[in-house]
Amino acid sequence: MANSWIRGLPTLRQGRISLREIQAEDDEPIVALFRDPRVARHLADPPRSRKSFREFLKWSAGTRLAGRYTGFAVRQGAKTVGMMYVWVVAPGTAEIGFALTPSAWGTGVFRVAGALLCRFAFDVMKLHRLEMRVAVENTRAQVAVYKLGATPEGLLRDSFYKDGRYRDSVMFRLLRPELAASRR
Repeated sequence: MANSWIRGLPTLRQGRISLREIQAEDDEPIVALFRDPRVARHLADPPRSRKSFREFLKWSAGTRLAGRYTGFAVRQGAKTVGMMYVWVVAPGTAEIGFALTPSAWGTGVFRVAGALLCRFAFDVMKLHRLEMRVAVENTRAQVAVYKLGATPEGLLRDSFYKDGRYRDSVMFRLLRPELAASRR
């Protein structure tokens, strides 16, 4: 059932790490995450207030029902430590994105959560290609997606606007056969 996720997202788990649909109760940790300058400096326009988070929740639910978007809270035990999404941009292709609180950086949370998200995108959403746009300055995130098995494809010049200027991103891709090969 490729479209079963449209009606509601399952909770994905591995050990103490889980992904579940973003909920209203995630507002405080997610807003705090996007207000952190170490995180926000690499993102175009994340929700940085409770009001914008509530608007984002409505948009997220409606876009999921349209079959175009999934928004997951990343949980470590009972604590929300970030978010991840899959945004369908063309038939068989989606962009994935993520943000984790700095306390989770370097702990393996991304490796587990990212693998859960990719398996969901390929196995449940039946996608063929995942794309990740990572700010050129965000070398930590570039290393993280590379560890997922993603391959850099090129430089996207002036791909997002931040702090009064356009910024460059590196485009990474992960294809279904590549993830399947990395599982062996």
